[in-house]
Amino acid sequence: MAMELVKLFSCNPEKYPHITKQFEVIENAANLGLYADVSNPIIARKKCIVTARPALLNECISVNPLVEINGQMYRICESKFVVTKQMIEKGMMIVRNPGGELYPVSSYESFIKAYTETEIDNQTLYEAIGEPKPFIPVIKDVKLLKPNWRPGAFQIAPAGSFICIKHKDNPYSVTNVAFEKTYYID
Repeated sequence: MAMELVKLFSCNPEKYPHITKQFEVIENAANLGLYADVSNPIIARKKCIVTARPALLNECISVNPLVEINGQMYRICESKFVVTKQMIEKGMMIVRNPGGELYPVSSYESFIKAYTETEIDNQTLYEAIGEPKPFIPVIKDVKLLKPNWRPGAFQIAPAGSFICIKHKDNPYSVTNVAFEKTYYID
């Protein structure tokens, strides 16, 4: 298996430094069993309220999730991409989770299957519908390649994160921090 160094950026560099860790690269979802406990998935539902908006042509989106490692908080520079005309035509939405993490949803159609509109304090927000999904805990640091999302796309999943395996050919990772803030276990 290929290995790659990944830099994790400290959320408090005055108290603890940025770190670099080695991650194994997973090119094929069929190999997940080498890096995560697939024998007994956890069933969890998304339980949060998010903000969301349509993507804007040529805007640069950075996906920088938080992760906790040894009691310290780090940001991962997971991906950065420029919104294209094709993404706009599909209705790409940009979602912000309660922890501040931004992530794209490829189409408005996919977005409305996952969220319902609500209003709180005169602000339009979106509540997760909370469909049950199977997750497996990550036991080794991995970089999950996501070519079916867009060219060059990937996700970083440090040990302690979770991988959703609802769609076997398109698993995705959720860091331990995001999982704690946005999911509950059935």
